[in-house]
Amino acid sequence: MDLAISPFLEQIELFSGLSPSELSSLLPYMQKKVVKKGDWIIREGETSRTLYLIKSGKAEIIKEEPEFNDFQILGILEPKDWFGEMAYLEKEPRSASIRAVEEMELITLDLEGLGDSPETQKINSKIVNQITKRISQRLRRTDENFIQALREKLSLIKSHSHVSRTIIHIFILTAFYFNISKLANTYKIGNISGYLVPFIIIVIASSMTWIILSAGFPISYYGLTLKYWKKETIQSILFTIPILIIVFLIELALVTFVPIFHDHSLFATYTPENLKTQLIIIAVYFPLVPVQELIARGFMQTIFRNFFLGPNRVILAIITSNLLFELFHTMRGIWFAVLTFGLGIIWGYLYERQKSIVGVSISHALVAAWSFFILNWQSILEILP
Repeated sequence: MDLAISPFLEQIELFSGLSPSELSSLLPYMQKKVVKKGDWIIREGETSRTLYLIKSGKAEIIKEEPEFNDFQILGILEPKDWFGEMAYLEKEPRSASIRAVEEMELITLDLEGLGDSPETQKINSKIVNQITKRISQRLRRTDENFIQALREKLSLIKSHSHVSRTIIHIFILTAFYFNISKLANTYKIGNISGYLVPFIIIVIASSMTWIILSAGFPISYYGLTLKYWKKETIQSILFTIPILIIVFLIELALVTFVPIFHDHSLFATYTPENLKTQLIIIAVYFPLVPVQELIARGFMQTIFRNFFLGPNRVILAIITSNLLFELFHTMRGIWFAVLTFGLGIIWGYLYERQKSIVGVSISHALVAAWSFFILNWQSILEILP
């Protein structure tokens, strides 16, 4: 080994306690080695005791599982890292495999030969002390990582327990809703849309509020926060304007080009007789908009987002929560439910951006006011098959 390698050795933490002359004493025990991408440098179970220093290139640490014909990648080694010291310290076979992920230039160090020579035993002791220090640091990091992983596991268990209770409540409340709706329609008990729906929404919201308060999570976890309400209000209005335009254009196209809608006015009209009814509906409906958004977005979407795993969990949460949201609107007609689902997907996206029900509630209220109290969408939906 030539002296040209000395500047590289001086950069290695393992040799930080060695003098230039001691570094030079290592050279007879070192060799250069070049490995190609994909080559195995160490195989698990081998009995070699060589220490490896990475001069260039990268390698992956692999734990093989022969029983399942599989392996797990435990980490990546980069230039100035070293590996292979545990087999020397423990006098045991290699506990993991090392494979090059790109072409590598390595420096090998014969620790056994270094320790056996009386002239270099002191140097070997210094190196072993550095190795021991590194192992201690790794153990400390491992403990910290273990504690963090344990916290995450406990949080996941708590979240999944929360979801289990939520799903049970959703089944119960869904059955309650449809049974009450069926009884109302069968025995002609009032107007299901005008009277029972607000009552059912309040019952569902009360049940879910109890779950929220008993879960132990902060209420901001469910989007109940006013922290950035001014910014979110402006964002939601700008976000909603294109939706209002699209809703208007769709109705305009239906009234203009579809024969069954030719007799319908583009805008809703009110007589003194029905104006009072509309004002009562407005007074009941709009205060319930944030309640609906708490149920659909703040509660169900948040729960499912933290329950599903994988890169598509947000999309799955939005779809799942809106399928349930849409289900509760089927009593007013299939097209009303379809419209609700489409808008719910849009509001689900907005909620994921803001993590607050403020913006989606404002958007929901604007779309409802525009579509059903200014435009004539109620009449349109009643005509659709």
